[in-house]
Amino acid sequence: MTKFKMNRTQFMLLTALNMLGSGILMLPAKVAQVGGIGLLSWFVVCLAAVAMAYAFANCGIYSKYRLGGLGAIAENAFGMPGSFLTNYIYAFSVVIANVAIATTAVGYLLGIFGIQADLGVVQCLTIALLWLSTLVNFAGVKAMGRLSAVTIWGILIPLLFLICAAPFSFDAQLFAQNWNPRDLSMQTAVTATAPMMFWAFLGLESACANDDSVDNPEKSVPKAVLAATLAVAVIYVGSTTLTAGLLPESELVDSGAPLFVIFVSLFGSTASRILAVLLFLACVGSLVTWQFTMYRVFMTSARLGYFPALFKRVGRTGVPYMGLFILCIIQTLLVPFMPVSNLFSQFDLLVDISVITNVFPYFLCMAATFVVVRRAGLQGVKKVCVEAAALGSLIFIGWYFSLMDGDVMKFATIVFFLGIAFYGLFVAKDGSTELPEQ
Repeated sequence: MTKFKMNRTQFMLLTALNMLGSGILMLPAKVAQVGGIGLLSWFVVCLAAVAMAYAFANCGIYSKYRLGGLGAIAENAFGMPGSFLTNYIYAFSVVIANVAIATTAVGYLLGIFGIQADLGVVQCLTIALLWLSTLVNFAGVKAMGRLSAVTIWGILIPLLFLICAAPFSFDAQLFAQNWNPRDLSMQTAVTATAPMMFWAFLGLESACANDDSVDNPEKSVPKAVLAATLAVAVIYVGSTTLTAGLLPESELVDSGAPLFVIFVSLFGSTASRILAVLLFLACVGSLVTWQFTMYRVFMTSARLGYFPALFKRVGRTGVPYMGLFILCIIQTLLVPFMPVSNLFSQFDLLVDISVITNVFPYFLCMAATFVVVRRAGLQGVKKVCVEAAALGSLIFIGWYFSLMDGDVMKFATIVFFLGIAFYGLFVAKDGSTELPEQ
């Protein structure tokens, strides 16, 4: 276990920044593609996110196994194979998701200065950003906590300006025009926007994934999960509802920097660039903290014997330099395989891929919640609330799976079966489900 720890406030801010970093930046464009009717997805997605947060929080308190991140929760019900699959798929998802976050930051940077860049330039900038975020992580755990406390203001300040100014420019008639310009059914609109909205909440579980990097995790993890998720839900719903009544949806569709377009309409060019630069820096900060989460997942899994030992060999700041270096090389190799040149479409595809892989660990953890509750001996209202949250989360995840197209599901299935093969080839020794000695 590392001696370098965050305090509870830093840990909560890191969790919130993991959710807010890139999620908020692209939501106006996604809503504009469907129309304001897509905002109805928030009722489903926010409820599911809070339910998952509540279940994760209680699993963090009552889980039998402390070391292991999300895999420690799945371990309660599915033993070592479930723990391995959870950490393996989650690690894979984070690697992909971080490329999507870097793509978002690049889109905003180009949008700020009105630059029309070809695919090669976009890829080079994305790679540079990935390496920058990796090198910053060499500073260690405490530095990441301080960074989260600073960079989250890059999101909060622009959003504060938006929330204060937008009501004075909000046009109810324009909101009505933007409500359903494509004459979609409610079901179609909700299913079209739900994946991007759920992506915006990815990170609610990162407190559990990083539970060995905070002081007093039994108390800090649950508070971080719940407080961060509730605060982020309020921010998402308020900001996207306001922006739907500020500009015609045609001005935001497929935009690489939709919030910048909105800021220009409210504050003019100069002030908007300042606010957009803050958002860009916050998105970079989010990428840094997600790279932090990525290497912590790999490091924890290596300590459990799931991944190669080089991922657990740390330097003087508690960072596995060689492991983090190799992970960034892998991300660099992924960038040229981005299949489309439109930044928003590219981001949309990466979101689908990273989320569909991420919900596998969610599903295993939510299913394991019932075992955690029984082992902890919870009774009465508390037991009912935790199990209801887990059951609702399982239903939502099942519904979410039904929204994905065939290619994305095929990709996720291949990742899942590869995980089973890797477990049999490299991890399982004698069929034992006991964790190795730490």
